[in-house]
Amino acid sequence: TKFPNFTEFAETIRYQFFLNSVSHKHIYWKPILFSGEAGIGKTFAAQWLAEKMNVPFFKIDMANVSDNQKLVGINKLAPFSKPGKIFEILAYQPIVNPIIILDELEKCTEAGHYAALSPLYTLLEATTNNRFIDECADFSIDASRINWIATVNDLSRLPEPIKSRFEILTIEKLKNENIEMDIEGIFKSIDTDHSGKIDYTEFLAASMDKKTYLREERLSEAFQMLDRDSSGKISKEEIKKALKLDDVDDK
Repeated sequence: TKFPNFTEFAETIRYQFFLNSVSHKHIYWKPILFSGEAGIGKTFAAQWLAEKMNVPFFKIDMANVSDNQKLVGINKLAPFSKPGKIFEILAYQPIVNPIIILDELEKCTEAGHYAALSPLYTLLEATTNNRFIDECADFSIDASRINWIATVNDLSRLPEPIKSRFEILTIEKLKNENIEMDIEGIFKSIDTDHSGKIDYTEFLAASMDKKTYLREERLSEAFQMLDRDSSGKISKEEIKKALKLDDVDDK
């Protein structure tokens, strides 16, 4: 299992696909909210799903959104008028059912910036999202086929009307044995010559394959940090030490 702490999400998606195979001819699910502490793979899981579904994926960092203009645009009569992110996504690419992730959704409410959430009352509501109005375009667009995934670290900071529009899934931190299993799978996928060790060529290839576009000297530094015994190869034990596996909560 690639994401052992996302089994409930997998079941939810499977069920949604079954329902929509009857009523729709496209990939669609009810808006989903991942709730869990930072660093447990919420955003990565959503992006992995988008790649597997071969649909466009867009992430909006809600921590940087302080008002509704990011989503709905700036009025066409304003000096610096521009369309919002939702209009841009739907107007400038050919797929009508992209995956949009609202990352760290609760952070846009800091300092009382609840206006940033106001477009979601329309966008996440099935009875209104087919006539979403962008302030710059000044005409309605159909946003009903967008597949929404939001993430929060602190669910209590979201207003109840926003929470009610999502199917909320609590993502637990990986237990020790699950991390062991995940490391085993990752290690095997990178160790392409099945030598039981990851050499620098395999490390570099895996990094580029994951679209981690780093300068080669940075990759070299990262490899050397993992290769603790300077053998020129990375073992599973060195990966576990780098991840401080012994400190992981296994309750």
